[in-house]
Amino acid sequence: TRALDEKSRLVLNAEDPLLTKLMPDSPAPVALFSINPRCKVFADHVAAGGTGFTVRRGRIEKCSGKSVQPIVSVKAIPLTFKGVAKHNIANALAAAAVADGLKISHGVIAAGLKALDNAGNPGRANVYYINGVTVFLDFAHNPAGLEALMPVIEALPARRRALITGQAGDRGDDDIRDFALASDSLRFDRIFIKRMDNHARGRPIGEVANIMRDAYLESGYRKSVISQPRTEIDAVKAALRWAKTGDLIVLLSHEKRDQTQAFLQSRVE
Repeated sequence: TRALDEKSRLVLNAEDPLLTKLMPDSPAPVALFSINPRCKVFADHVAAGGTGFTVRRGRIEKCSGKSVQPIVSVKAIPLTFKGVAKHNIANALAAAAVADGLKISHGVIAAGLKALDNAGNPGRANVYYINGVTVFLDFAHNPAGLEALMPVIEALPARRRALITGQAGDRGDDDIRDFALASDSLRFDRIFIKRMDNHARGRPIGEVANIMRDAYLESGYRKSVISQPRTEIDAVKAALRWAKTGDLIVLLSHEKRDQTQAFLQSRVE
């Protein structure tokens, strides 16, 4: 905030107490965003005449006091997966608040949010259709990122689901376990844990994959549904051999992502 002045705008997530603590000391006017218009910090700010961006009646709105300006339907924004991807609704609100602060018209903001699709956002919620199998690829690499994805994954149609996951060795044991268990809201039929030997980062080869395997076993998975391919490409190939028409493969891509994406694209129908 030290880089801002009264002609600037500070955009903050109203649902994050660490951020909203910055409001009183901001040299710039504050715009808040919140998926929930009833969030107390957000509602109080808007009622006092402050600028806010939220979702009501299925659309993104700018509001201040009793003034409300609709911008775009949430379902018209491809990155929200028809409103299921709450984290990307929040991202869209933040982007709209920044663009509005730059005096960009609401029509242009709406057009921009509607124009960015998943294919144009490499590594984030990319979907591939391969021989009747859906592959959902994302770069989620921490528990919060994976938890945010789970409602999207659950909403995708699937006869069976497989998860391809892994983690680098420069995390603590608890962080590695937490990442594995961040998918616990949904039960997968198969789990492929990438060993990612080139990302051991000081740990013995295979140690990270073993920590994740043990976390899955403790959460109730059977040994028979868990395997540990050496690389990401190995895991993708194994998952595609396992999958049948109507199945979903969730790929958390961390290793040689460009190579993985090129491989998947080469297999697309």
